[in-house]
Amino acid sequence: ECYADPECGVMGFPILHPLLRENARLLGVADHPNGDQLIKLLKDSPPRDGKTATLQFEYLATRISQLNRNSLQNISFIPIEEKNILVTPNGCYFKKEGDSLGGEFFDYVDFGEKANSFLKQCGVKDEPSPLELASIVVNNPVEFYNKGGKDQYLAALYMIAANMSSIKSNNSSTAQKLIERMKTAPFLLATKRIPAGAQLTIEEAEREEDQLTYQLASASQISLIDNGVFLKIFSPLYCKQESFLEEFYRSLGSRWISEQVNEKFEVKGGMPEETKRTQSLRDLILERAPLLYDNQKDNIKHDLQFITTTLKFYEYPSIEVKRTFLPTNAVKTQSASVAIVPAAKNWCFIMSKSAELDYFDVAEALSKFILKKSNLQDSFLWSSLLSSSLSVLEKRGLPVDRIINVKQAVAAKIAKEEERKAQMATGMTQAQEGKNIQLLKNMFPQFDEMTIKEVLRAQKEDHFNKALEKLMEMVQNSENGHRGKEEVEEKKPEEKPSSSSSSLFGRLSSWIGGSTPVVPSVVQQAPIPPPPLTNEQKIQKMKNETLPREFNNQLSQSLQRAIQQCRSHGKETVQSHLSVQKVTKSFCDITHGQSLKQAARVSDIEMFVHKSMDPEQILTTYSQPIRKFIVLLKELAQIYGLNNDAIHVYLDSEGPTIAFNSNNSLFFNLRYYMSLNHEENRKEALTYWYLTFAHELAHAFVHEHNSDHEFYLSSFAGEFISGLFNKFNSNLPNESSN
Repeated sequence: ECYADPECGVMGFPILHPLLRENARLLGVADHPNGDQLIKLLKDSPPRDGKTATLQFEYLATRISQLNRNSLQNISFIPIEEKNILVTPNGCYFKKEGDSLGGEFFDYVDFGEKANSFLKQCGVKDEPSPLELASIVVNNPVEFYNKGGKDQYLAALYMIAANMSSIKSNNSSTAQKLIERMKTAPFLLATKRIPAGAQLTIEEAEREEDQLTYQLASASQISLIDNGVFLKIFSPLYCKQESFLEEFYRSLGSRWISEQVNEKFEVKGGMPEETKRTQSLRDLILERAPLLYDNQKDNIKHDLQFITTTLKFYEYPSIEVKRTFLPTNAVKTQSASVAIVPAAKNWCFIMSKSAELDYFDVAEALSKFILKKSNLQDSFLWSSLLSSSLSVLEKRGLPVDRIINVKQAVAAKIAKEEERKAQMATGMTQAQEGKNIQLLKNMFPQFDEMTIKEVLRAQKEDHFNKALEKLMEMVQNSENGHRGKEEVEEKKPEEKPSSSSSSLFGRLSSWIGGSTPVVPSVVQQAPIPPPPLTNEQKIQKMKNETLPREFNNQLSQSLQRAIQQCRSHGKETVQSHLSVQKVTKSFCDITHGQSLKQAARVSDIEMFVHKSMDPEQILTTYSQPIRKFIVLLKELAQIYGLNNDAIHVYLDSEGPTIAFNSNNSLFFNLRYYMSLNHEENRKEALTYWYLTFAHELAHAFVHEHNSDHEFYLSSFAGEFISGLFNKFNSNLPNESSN
């Protein structure tokens, strides 16, 4: 009934007197009670307070090998002092730093490291299982939201979404019933935009800053947003715009808003007309079609042949679109600039005479018509493909050769046919024409062959003699007697500067260095008509087209919208990211994510470090470069018009990551700032990180590193370059003021 080792006294057992311990074996006294005795004691007399429990659990940790842990799992011996109850090991979880998920619904314990090791052996887990968490959230959504708040509720949804596959694979009746309930229960967090002013028109609503509210709803009541216009017009309940969360909501029954809105277009007044405007747009669309269809192989609903043969282009005085939001039958009507509507035997691309042509509207209509599934990024990209000149697209790295090759083939075919018809119309045989051209060339070497051929073919009869007279007249009427071939040569455009610096980085370097772009001079047109352009000259002229003003405006607005969508990360950890710049031969690569934790907020900027680092030590050791880097980033954020909340600084110990964009939150690596010695060279630092900003902002449009990403990177850098120049000429801001 007593034991020799005094440590077991914490369990309430009698202890042999110290004077008798060395003779314990002679007296038949055991050192410790056996496992069955300890389990019986926990069952009959469990600890009721934390202090006693800690002492007993620490002792039991030394006797764990003697205990039947399966028996312990079903015994309520763990005290929860706040509730004055006892729970089993399967009924509680270990506390973590910060707020524990669902603390009001789950019991969390912490009796110290040694005691916790015993409880872990008994079956206490670090956190609730996804199935347990889902069951609590689905069955008590309002109470869970009210007690934990929006952020904790959203964290619970993230955890459930991340583990949905394991929940579905659980064949227990509990899991299957829960899945069915999830499809109808109002437990999903939805966002709703509330206009700041009442009774707003559609145009006012598009400009107004909306207020956001949050509420719980079922999947069928929540829309997934793939059309920003529909969101503005109808203000439905919608899922947070993150693909991970949207896929979870969609699996439970939420639908894309584009599937919930019915659009009906009506033409107002007048009859359809085929005009120069419709023909011009048709030619442009067919010309750029190879680029529009690029990388869309598995997403094509109507191929190039279909739109070439079936899509007819007409113009009407005006177009009106009536949109109906099917879940509520709400109706909104407004004017439209373009639309694609069905006709009796084909489809019609209709344009409004009263509306200015908007390439974004054109791109949106085309993407909906051509693709099985289109999104906002498709519309932005296609609008730029339609509105940019071929020279601009070529600089962005897009496969312009496809268009040029098609044009060359078509032009060659047309030219060959026209040549045949023109030659036949003269009445001369091909041999006769060739002989006459050669004779006239020998007589008038100042004229090229094309000019001589045109003059020869222009004669109705007696071709050689009439052409001879015309050419002599042209020579006599010229001011210096030889305006032929030499003046044609004068009218050729001057060669452009070398394109070796045409890339964004090359141009930026030349600007910073102060070089001035060369502007070709304009040659006055001579009285003699110039010869027809060759195929190469036509292609060069096509490449030299200027960028339309409406595209500049549309692109600028798109860039501003992307900047406005940047926001604070708002979480204490970062587990992964998609966009990374890599210092290897000056190219970028995609790599998997980091694992970061929040360290502190320095000068209103969130600072993160790798999970293996000590935040306090990092902040003390690198306080000076951290503050200088933050000052630099704030200057660049000011150039781009970014809110400071959208930028974050982090430090890791190794790896190729310079910066990344995580759901429109921008992260910049302090390690590269220090290793590149940017503390000492302000101009170089501004230039380097200005381009890094542009790189990460471009990922708001395109996730991959491709020609599309390069297009938006260059667009951002070019749009705000004047602000960078201003920074070069300004003094370094005071760190304390930032």
